[in-house]
Amino acid sequence: MNILPIQYHLEIYESGSTDPLASFSASTPFQSIAAGDFINVGVIPGWGKKLKADEGLKVTSVEHLIWDVSGTHIGHKIMVRAKLAKV
Repeated sequence: MNILPIQYHLEIYESGSTDPLASFSASTPFQSIAAGDFINVGVIPGWGKKLKADEGLKVTSVEHLIWDVSGTHIGHKIMVRAKLAKV
């Protein structure tokens, strides 16, 4: 069995949108993210929406996509959907 390196991807979407608010890639896994978690929008460049002090992005769902990239490495993408909510 050949053990392949893994490339990790994280995409954050506002619920109902098909365009990610932010995308990140790394050679090490991202921290676990689950429905109900809050995302600090300060790390999302160019998001541009003004939030009230008691608002944040609450994760509504998490989807994983894993694929073999031509036998050279494995891709693991985490797609996070979130909505505005009270913190």
